[in-house]
Order: sequence, then structure tokens, then C-alpha cells
Amino acid sequence: MGKALYREYRPTTLSDVIGQKHITDTLRNALAKGTISHAYLLTGPRGTGKTSVARILARDVNGVAYDPADQPVDIIEIDAASNRRIDEIRALRERVATAPTSLKYKVYIIDEVHMLTKEAFNALLKTLEEPPAHVIFILATTDFYKVPETIVSRCIRFNFKPIETDAIISHLRHIASEENVAITDQALKTLAVHARGSFRDSISLLDQVRNYGTSIDQKEVEQMFGLAPQSVIENIMEAVNAGNFKLLFKHLESLKLYGAGDDQIAAQLSGYLRGSLITDTSLDSAAVLDLLQDLQSVGPSSTLEIALLKSASSRKTTEVRLPSPGMRADKQEVKIEKVSHLDTIAEISPKTPAPQLPTDSVPPILDTPSDDSWSQILTVLKASNGALYGIARMASFLHEEDEAVLKFDFLFHYKQMSEPRNKAILNDVVKRVVPAVKTIKIEHSARTQKDVGPIVAPKKSSDATLSNITNIFGPSEVLES
Repeated sequence: MGKALYREYRPTTLSDVIGQKHITDTLRNALAKGTISHAYLLTGPRGTGKTSVARILARDVNGVAYDPADQPVDIIEIDAASNRRIDEIRALRERVATAPTSLKYKVYIIDEVHMLTKEAFNALLKTLEEPPAHVIFILATTDFYKVPETIVSRCIRFNFKPIETDAIISHLRHIASEENVAITDQALKTLAVHARGSFRDSISLLDQVRNYGTSIDQKEVEQMFGLAPQSVIENIMEAVNAGNFKLLFKHLESLKLYGAGDDQIAAQLSGYLRGSLITDTSLDSAAVLDLLQDLQSVGPSSTLEIALLKSASSRKTTEVRLPSPGMRADKQEVKIEKVSHLDTIAEISPKTPAPQLPTDSVPPILDTPSDDSWSQILTVLKASNGALYGIARMASFLHEEDEAVLKFDFLFHYKQMSEPRNKAILNDVVKRVVPAVKTIKIEHSARTQKDVGPIVAPKKSSDATLSNITNIFGPSEVLES
């Protein structure tokens, strides 16, 4: 079985470490002067060289050259994620007193040290403060803020930084040459950007694509990782900038062909916007920042579609401009024809009147009740208020003469829709789609015991979890397990 590229090209000396000169120079000088500390703390993002530097330092302080076939018994690596309890640290304290077997120093490398429990940190503290003269601790972590200050203050800390894209590209080009991988510079740049400052991740990505074909270009890399082509990203921004909903939906639909998820597309759009802010001074920075903020929050509760629709709806004139293809600061702006636009519904207080939706955003008004009226109401809500649409679609809709009733099975949805601001928006939409409706009721149709099984109420006040669930959803929806 072949060895992974990131293992094959792991640094073996301080000179091999790329992008952390502030650390390697300091350690090299300390080794030359003999001013070695008893404890080091290496912090920074994953894949930036923390473990590699720890291993190199452990050998250099002992004057042992790197040999992949030889792991000295006096250099002990501990994974704190699987050895995080106080018992393991107590055992370590007992072993620390034992003199090295063959080397000058016994070196303990504790990786992901932030995973230790509070009790384990306390057990380590005394040993870390005053270890035997023959012991050196090297702690490494990606989550520095989780390490207690009492531990940090007893270590020499080195902060590893993300690797610059150009340095990653250069290193990947070298590896590709050594491994006889034919890959274009643009493809290497995509790998480097996708790695987000991690050497290990970038090499792993190269390892993944090297068998894709005899010659790898940008298109192959995009297909491999489900990335949208740059042209599609630009087309999406052009549609947003024009406030063209029809064109925006068309481009978003085309993304399915590339297998790109909302979070990936949001990341690509964010990168495009950041780059445009740097190169094009004519952009409306406030509008760009608003969209960037929305893209950063894309997740289960906030979709990419809603974020882009919100931004597109605010593009009323070309005076407020986002980046789009063919438009540069040194060129005269091209006026874009306005297609249609849906004002974003702002949050309102209970005392604020219901917001009015533009008439061109509402489906044809129904003079008489129709089986399709509820679907039309949901269509308007989906386009104007995604969060409220997600709640409303859980209801059943009944319409008789001048009264409409929304019934929710779950108490949580009933409470959300009953909030004054949500009810005001719903009232406006329903009355526009079905003008005959004069009264709208929101009801909670609690299901029967037959429907949901035995009703379970909290047995005692100390059962905080069950009590909290009951407070949110109501006792009728807490089922026996």
C-alpha cells in the first residue's frame, strides 16, 4: 500500500518547514545557544506544521537525525483526544520521573492538548511547572482558547499562521513535479485556495486528484470537488446586481449540475465579493458587506437562495452596485434594465403595521375560494420571508366564507406564527391572495393520545432536560422512548 503524499513530504528538518520562519528561526537560535525551555505550546490552524515541528524539535534537542524507520522510545507522542482523563495524566506523571533510556532528554508531545479534562489539566499543572531536568513537554492545539491560562503561562508559546496561497502553490508544484503529475497552475491555485491555508489539506487534495487523468486542469478540479465554475459565480452576481429574479433562479438551478452545496457556493461568492472590494473602488461597500454577512450565515436556518434574493431585491437602481462581469471602476457603468423586485420585509415590532408587499409580487387574486389558494399563499411567503414560509408550510389551511383557519399540530409552530409580527405579515399575504377573507385564526390542534402515544409529563422538577422540552413543544409532543 502506498504512503499518502502528506506523509511522504512531511518536513524532516526546521529548514524544510515552509511559511513559519518566525518560529523556525527562533528555535534554530535557541538550539544553537542551548537555551531550550522545559515546555512549549504550539498553536494555530490545522495542517500548518505544529506536529511536524514538535517531532523535529524533539529530535534536534537530542541530536538525533530523522529516520522514518526509527522512533526513539524516549520521544513519546500522546493523543489527548483519546487520553484525556485524569488517570492517563497521573500515569504520565509517574513515568516522567524515570530517566531517559538512550537520549539526553525524554520528550513528551501531547497533541490536541485542549481535549484534556479540567481534572487532567490540574494533574498536569504541577509536573509542567517543575518537571525533572531530563524532561521536555511540547503541547500542540488547534483551539488555544480552550487551554487554561495556568498551563499557557508555564510554556513558551509559538503561534503558527495559515500558509500563504503562493507558498502552497509553489510547494504543490514541486510535489507534482516529483510525482510526475501533469497539472496546470490554475488548477494548483484552486487546490491551494480550497485548502484555506493548510499545507496538509492542500497536499491531500493533490493526492486525491493526481489519478483523475493524464493531464489535470481547472475543469477537472472543479468537477472533483463540486465547485461551481467562475463563470457561474459571475452570472449569479450579475443577476443579483440587476435584481433579476428569473435569471437568478435559473443560475441557482444550474448549480445542481455541479453538485455544489449551499455552503460551498456561499464560500465561493464570498471570495468573489472580497476580491472585488479590493480591485473595484466604485462598488457600494455597504451593500457588499450586507451580502457578505448574509452569506457567512448560510446554514440550515438561512438558505443561500434567501440571502441572494434579499440582496437582489434591494438593487433598485444602478447607483447601488455590486460586482458583476464586464463592469470595472475605470469604465462607465452600463445601465441594467430593471426586471422586477420584491421589497425585503423588515422586522417589525408588535405595534408596527403589517408591511405591504408590492402588488407585482403576488399571484393573481382569487375572487372565490380555490383548492390552490394555500399553495399561492405559500409561494408569496417563500419569495418574501423564508423563515415565515418554513413555519407556515407546517399548517393545514381551512377556508370557509370570510374566515381562514391555520391549524398547527406542533405547539412550537403555533407559538411562532402567533407572534404579532409574524401574524401581521401572514394577514397581509392571505388577504391579498384571497380578498374574501376577513378573519384569520391560528389554532393549535393538539393531537390525541391515540395519534402520538402515551403523554409523558416531567416526573420531577430535577429532570431539567425533559422539563425544557415540554416547555418548548408542550407535553403532548414528548413521546416515550
